[in-house]
Amino acid sequence: MGDGSRLGLSLFSDFNTTAEIGGFDAQGHEIGPIYKQSIGPGWGLTAGMLFGLSDAAADTTWRLMIDREF
Repeated sequence: MGDGSRLGLSLFSDFNTTAEIGGFDAQGHEIGPIYKQSIGPGWGLTAGMLFGLSDAAADTTWRLMIDREF
């Protein structure tokens, strides 16, 4: 997107421990859209929503982050 913003897709997975990986539904898998926007020199805003793919994951997770480059 030409105005300093980006749109994407996020995937997060939690495979448990190496001693007990378990099956797909025992692991936490989430996927969803993410939006990033520059809000000034060195500043950014990230917003996203994740939807659970497996039983161990939360049904819905919202994320809102403000970041600063140093």
